[in-house]
Amino acid sequence: MKRFLLFLTIIISLLTISTSAKSDDLTINIKIKSSSDGYDLTSEQGFELITQGKAVLPIPAKSIHLSYENGLMIKTDSGFYGPYENSMVASKNNITSVDKRKYNGCFYVDSINNALINNVNLEEYIYSVVSGEMGSSFEMDALKAQAIAARSYAISNLKKYIKHGYNLTNDIYSQVYLGVNNVNDKIRKAVDETKGLIASFNGEIINATYSSSNGGVIASSEEVWGNKYPYLVMKYDPYSTNTPNVDWKVEVSRDNLDELLAQKTNKRNFTGLRLQKNALGRVKDVVVSYNDGDVKLSANKFRLIFGSSKFKSTLFDVNKKVENTNVKPMPKKEKTIIVASTPGPNEGVVFDIVKLTDDKLDKVSKVQNIGSSAEAGGQNIIETSIDLTDKYVFYGKGFGHSVGLSQYGANEMAKQGFKYLEILNFYYPGIEVKVLND
Repeated sequence: MKRFLLFLTIIISLLTISTSAKSDDLTINIKIKSSSDGYDLTSEQGFELITQGKAVLPIPAKSIHLSYENGLMIKTDSGFYGPYENSMVASKNNITSVDKRKYNGCFYVDSINNALINNVNLEEYIYSVVSGEMGSSFEMDALKAQAIAARSYAISNLKKYIKHGYNLTNDIYSQVYLGVNNVNDKIRKAVDETKGLIASFNGEIINATYSSSNGGVIASSEEVWGNKYPYLVMKYDPYSTNTPNVDWKVEVSRDNLDELLAQKTNKRNFTGLRLQKNALGRVKDVVVSYNDGDVKLSANKFRLIFGSSKFKSTLFDVNKKVENTNVKPMPKKEKTIIVASTPGPNEGVVFDIVKLTDDKLDKVSKVQNIGSSAEAGGQNIIETSIDLTDKYVFYGKGFGHSVGLSQYGANEMAKQGFKYLEILNFYYPGIEVKVLND
């Protein structure tokens, strides 16, 4: 069995990106999976070893097995290649299959956790994220808003997992990234026509968080995670009140609820519950009473003891349905936005770059934005007590953390004729949309 030894000293850097960079030049490192047994990759045209962005050695096998042992090890039917320090492999046709999913870009096994990492061009990554997070059934302007949000989120969170040897994961803890299997022409069009665009606030790329639906009430980042951003504020969202799968219900016996609560409180036999809601009716904290005192859980932690896919949001009530009586229908879009046209990177494509002025501020960025106004009651908390009972039924609205853009709300706005810039300014008030290399 042949064994090829080649020691290469390059650095595969984890990105630090500023708005002076171009999206065409950027790559991002995404964790695909973890395994102690290595990884099987296939390509119809074989592979190449990549160092410093160049192919330095052909690997003609169509099936390879990657692992890390003092460097990247590549096993084929005919033998071993490696170990290679700080190196990657890439398919000759830029399509690599892993577990029946197809990916663009290069692959390597990181030296910290032996995870399989996909090093992929930022724009190719955004194709997959828009497909995985929304899908082509959504309206074009919703897809464009999602593309800009996803690009902004990716860049602002590049250091999220840097200590683990990569930038982001491929799941809901970062952004859903499933390769190119479900990327179609509509998805590519939405991403291409917003190519390189990011959302910024005071010159910084924003942490453009988003979720499926907020149920009619946007949550603030400060309330959910403790980090305050002026563009991630609480406000009413009439576009998300009647979206698909907006209503949910969870039933639990008193005994089972006691067991679930014990995971966080380390106590048994609770004697009462109190919901502390913000001025817009979203639950901020749940106070659990015991004979020896109270334990306060954030609504998000309370939700997670059931599982986020089951207990879908923090907009909920107990033994009665949530009614967003204060959410009033918003007017149809009016063309009051000031727009400057800038040639895009692709010939024939024109991007709309929002330019807001004090005297002609886009109405969408003002309507019902009460995150910091006295009208919202500031941090006023409304507390309600829940009667002890043998069974609790939690009724809720929305799906996800509800901070920032609502995906189904954005789709409803697009159906009503709002353009992607207006959608973004509604969900991230006060932002500017810029080309990455401006």
